[in-house]
Formats: sequence, C-alpha cells, structure tokens
Amino acid sequence: ITAAASYSFGNSFVKAAAVSRSLADGLGGSENAYGFNLSGNSALWQGGMLYASLTTGEGIGSYMVFGGADLDAAGNAIQTSGVTIGVTQEITDNVSLALSYGYRDIDTGAATDTQKLSTIHVGINYSPVKNFTLGLEYFTGERTLFNATKASADRLQASAQFNF
Repeated sequence: ITAAASYSFGNSFVKAAAVSRSLADGLGGSENAYGFNLSGNSALWQGGMLYASLTTGEGIGSYMVFGGADLDAAGNAIQTSGVTIGVTQEITDNVSLALSYGYRDIDTGAATDTQKLSTIHVGINYSPVKNFTLGLEYFTGERTLFNATKASADRLQASAQFNF
C-alpha cells in the first residue's frame, strides 16, 4: 500500500509519502515493513533552488539510493534512514551548477554490510539547444561497514539527455 500527498505554495513544493508492505521472511513467515518520506524544494532566490528529502522506515532498503537488504538473516525488517539536501543555481540561460549531500544509516547487518554511507555530488549542466542537456558530475563518497572498515570512492561521470 502506498500513499502520497503534495502541496505547492508560491515557489515551493512539499510532499509526504508512505509505504506499507508485507515481506516473505524466507523462514515460512512474513514480516511487516513500512517507510515514510518527507521532501520538498523551494526557489528562494533568482535562478536558485534548494531541495531536501528525509526517508526512514523498516524493510525499505531496496527502495533507498544504493539499495540494500530489506530483511536481516533472522527475517526481521532492517531499519534505515537517509537524508539528502542540495542546491542548484542557474549561471546563464543554458548553464547551471548543482551541489548535494546525502547520508544514510542502516541499523543492522552482517560485518561486511554497509552501516553508513555519505556522498557529495558537484555538477554542471549545459543546454546548448532546447531539450538537450549535457552534464558533468564529480562524486565523492565514504562507506562504513558494520566491522568499522571504511572505504571511499571518487569518480567523474558524464551524461547526455534529450527530451522529446
């Protein structure tokens, strides 16, 4: 079961959403799972946009950014929470910049499973013609496992988008 409600006011938008589901626990039974999300954005200044999202729940790992398990080895729903906050700014009519931060915390898992994840994204978009955008983004992230091992990653990624 899913539900969502949104409200727009001025240059702003807010949305609340929820999910409730039943998961087969792999042991012949089922486990109840649920999740909540509150998100929104606001154009607070000329050419700029601030956005944020908070998601929390049990048994929703597969819905989250970078995925994850919904149930632990005993068939119990895993608690997870995540937050994203970001800003975009138009520089010219066809160039914009973006900066975002994301954090996710997972309640339980095996020693080599992800416990915490944080990311930073810095990007630029260029639209040389209507309906076509080129993007370039730098990403850095840090992952902490349940056994306290940490790993980091950096990458540069590019995109091209055409809207019909």
